[in-house]
Amino acid sequence: MRQIMTLIAQERHTYAQHPVVQFLRDATVPPAFRLAYAPYCCHWIMTFADINNSVLRDDQATDPYQQIVNRHAAEDGQHWRWYLEDLERLHLNPHTTFT
Repeated sequence: MRQIMTLIAQERHTYAQHPVVQFLRDATVPPAFRLAYAPYCCHWIMTFADINNSVLRDDQATDPYQQIVNRHAAEDGQHWRWYLEDLERLHLNPHTTFT
């Protein structure tokens, strides 16, 4: 377990050094500029919701592992709503609205 925790800490450090993460954390760059990519994540976020709701779930399954997948997919399959709300709150909803 210690090896796994060490690996997680190393990967977390590597992730924090990535140029995109550094850019998103750079307080000298205006927030609206740092978040300008957000509307363009729509396809990925909505596809992720579709996969969780229509592909990963099998509500008829009795297998305990599938039931675990079902619980997580049901939760993750609703996060798209937060994305749309965040776009509105941040005034980043483009002229052709996604909502």
